[in-house]
Amino acid sequence: MDAIISSAKEILTGLLSAVGAGFALWGAFDVATGFSQHNAAKQEAGIPKVIGGVAVIAIANALIPKIFEFLKFTT
Repeated sequence: MDAIISSAKEILTGLLSAVGAGFALWGAFDVATGFSQHNAAKQEAGIPKVIGGVAVIAIANALIPKIFEFLKFTT
């Protein structure tokens, strides 16, 4: 049972981190294309995506273990 819970925690953390990385890369791409096209609006739209992606990664790594601990799932 502990192996299943540990595996579920790792999969959930990995999926959320992948989603966050996708958003961060999408934002970085928008910022880079904004610079190359001299388009300030695209740069400004990309920065919140980068910050949001990094925030999702941080939240996934900080909160998922706490949620499993709160729900009394032990590994």
